[in-house]
Amino acid sequence: VPLIDAPGDASALDAAVALALAFEAHVTAFVTQEHPLPLAPELTFVNVEPTVQQLEQARERAEAQRRRAEARLSREAIASEVRVSGPMPLWSEETAAWQARHADLSVLGGGDTRTDSRFGLTFRSLLSRSGRPVLLVPEGATVVAPSLRPVIAWTPTADASRALHDALPLLAPGTEVDLLMVDPEVSDR
Repeated sequence: VPLIDAPGDASALDAAVALALAFEAHVTAFVTQEHPLPLAPELTFVNVEPTVQQLEQARERAEAQRRRAEARLSREAIASEVRVSGPMPLWSEETAAWQARHADLSVLGGGDTRTDSRFGLTFRSLLSRSGRPVLLVPEGATVVAPSLRPVIAWTPTADASRALHDALPLLAPGTEVDLLMVDPEVSDR
């Protein structure tokens, strides 16, 4: 569960807990201590170091997130941990994708890509760089595990096939699944 200091983080942790309880799984929450890098356009070099105060503020924000996540996870009878990255000069979404490669599933709290660039960047990075499935949990949603009647969006592509394959362990045997195709192309094949 990459925690991005957004309202959807709580829903993501709740969903991860529900899945861990249903499947006897381990939950790892991950907090990135943001490195206060200066923003510069491409092909531009800015030789500016973050101040000690900026680094301390980033550390304090990460520690507050860690404490909230540990408090939430400690109330459950599951194996869990909260990791905090150091102030690496990597973007948080790259760090989240790197961490996700060591997990079976990423659970990300939903956000709005129009107003929260960190959510959008993290979601895209998890999808394209982690090689692992991503469960997106809208803020305030409740996840039931195993799912009572899942709906799977389908298109006949390699990505959809892989996503469906990755979702199979989350489905209980005999579960009725609905496949949803929007504007499918009709052919004789």
